[in-house]
Amino acid sequence: TESQVWFRFIRQYVWPSDLCADLTLPWAPGLDLASALYIAAAAALFALAFIVRRIAPVLAFGVCWYFVALGPTHTIVPLSEPASEHRVYVALIGVVFVSLAALRHLVDRRHVLQPIVWGLLTVAVAASIWASRQRAQVWRDDVSLWGSVLQCAPNNGRAHLNYGRGLWGQGDLQ
Repeated sequence: TESQVWFRFIRQYVWPSDLCADLTLPWAPGLDLASALYIAAAAALFALAFIVRRIAPVLAFGVCWYFVALGPTHTIVPLSEPASEHRVYVALIGVVFVSLAALRHLVDRRHVLQPIVWGLLTVAVAASIWASRQRAQVWRDDVSLWGSVLQCAPNNGRAHLNYGRGLWGQGDLQ
């Protein structure tokens, strides 16, 4: 399950949709084909990072940072929730390093692409600012946060409890 979560977090970095602060994912009963493929993909990324470590140290550092930062909570002994949104933020610094290394490579190598890259980067930064503001609205208080979790994970017991506690704190006893 956690091997799939590693790549779910990367996908959400690239395209931040399907966000859930406390997503309830079913645990894989054992090593299935999907998990094995994700583990192989992670191993391939590590191998690539090792191979390019001298010519692209920032990229290699970013790959290692991502997986090492997720290691304590998303490997063999994970926490009770497999894909909590707040656990990925420190790890995503590694993905930012990889993105910046790739962007630098594009700008340094192909001068003709510089205006396109800078235009896309401007659009991406503006979209990130907008999306971050939207996400901050979800995290503003217990009622909005846990209410959003109930929309994406309606069977999440922790969400029901914390949503109820948030409503109670606001004086809504019904």
